[in-house]
Amino acid sequence: MSPIGVYEHKRRSLEERFWAKVQRTENQDKCWLWLAGRDINGYGRIGTGGHDGPTHLAHRVSYRLATGNEPGALFVCHSCDNPPCVNPRHLFLGTNTDNLRDASKKGLLRGIQAGERHPRAKLTESDVRAIRDAVRNGRSVASLAREYGMSQSTLSRVWRGLRWSHIA
Repeated sequence: MSPIGVYEHKRRSLEERFWAKVQRTENQDKCWLWLAGRDINGYGRIGTGGHDGPTHLAHRVSYRLATGNEPGALFVCHSCDNPPCVNPRHLFLGTNTDNLRDASKKGLLRGIQAGERHPRAKLTESDVRAIRDAVRNGRSVASLAREYGMSQSTLSRVWRGLRWSHIA
């Protein structure tokens, strides 16, 4: 027994704290909503390191708790497109490109000025295709960067599909 006036506090596990902040439904196919703090984009956040410790995206924590796997650098994407949802059945791993393609297919990127619609775009879609073809045919990234008036690192990202990833 502890001395009088001494408060013994047993810190709950991350899993216990996590599920206490989730509104689950009987229907496993519906969204399970995060009820605690959210970021500006509506995604849930949960602290993992004490009072001033780091916070993590709730849907990433949900994925980790459900699968036992750490997503690492991969995105944890929502099939339901509902940012506060943490239902593991609605979550899947993907790259940034996978996430953008999924959003584009669902029409969620309307209004976002991407590609040549972006006001500061220096390339067109046909430029991107021509650059990728030229590199595949042996042309150097450095010479193409000079030709298009871009840095070599930027043009390399275009070539590797890290920029203009929506163009095949």
